[in-house]
Amino acid sequence: MRAEMTIDEFQKNLDRWGSTLQAWPEPARSQGLLLLDESEKARQQHQHAQDIDGLLAADHPAPPGMQQQILSQLTSRQGSEDDLWQRLADWFAAPIWKPTLAAACILALSFTAGFLGGSQDLTNSDLEAASMLAFFDNYQEIENAL
Repeated sequence: MRAEMTIDEFQKNLDRWGSTLQAWPEPARSQGLLLLDESEKARQQHQHAQDIDGLLAADHPAPPGMQQQILSQLTSRQGSEDDLWQRLADWFAAPIWKPTLAAACILALSFTAGFLGGSQDLTNSDLEAASMLAFFDNYQEIENAL
């Protein structure tokens, strides 16, 4: 009986369910076992997956003192509301906020000035001068045209 699973499907199943084929759902388990019997490439992929699973399962202790350092940082920050406010203030005092705040203020002032000053009626001479600005490159030509 020939396995119906391809090498690519076998690799995807190894990535999805791990190297323990007995934990795979049916029919992937039986097809995977058949492919292992038939294909050297499948056996290599399975061995590689077993090696990775072994590395992930190995107990790797933390460097000396790291656990204590982490715990001391956690306990020093617990219940410290002042520290939270200080970190927030430090974040807003970062150099990027100063030009951003300046630009926002200029934008707000410009909008306010335009909104409040927009109710003025323009005279015909104002409209003529504005239309001349659209067509002439230098102001001397505008004065000569008026």
